[in-house]
Amino acid sequence: MMTMRRIAQVLKENVREKYDQVGRYGGDEFVVLLNNTDITTANKKAECLAEKINSLQMEHRYSPISSYETVTIGLAAMIPEDDTALEELFKRADSALYLGKEQGKNQVQVWNDSIPDKSHLPLSSWA
Repeated sequence: MMTMRRIAQVLKENVREKYDQVGRYGGDEFVVLLNNTDITTANKKAECLAEKINSLQMEHRYSPISSYETVTIGLAAMIPEDDTALEELFKRADSALYLGKEQGKNQVQVWNDSIPDKSHLPLSSWA
């Protein structure tokens, strides 16, 4: 449990307090909403967050990847004029996340049209 609290603290300390939101999404997953941020800047921010969390070297005894906690991030963007619903945005980010996990974890994966729907949560969970 301390690991999740520490990760939440790192996330909150490294986003813009007045503009961005950090929340626990379930299990060991978090959501970070970066308002008014383009995909390139969001990708850089995600890489930075992953680096900061990885640098903590929090022990993970049961991981086949590393003896420390690692971070896999699924990233998706929504243009305000876009008709993309918030549920679809979360679904895209979740699909990118699971693709990253399938490809070996410990990475940032940006959603694009070629990524199949890999979302593991029912649509009703997104609301």
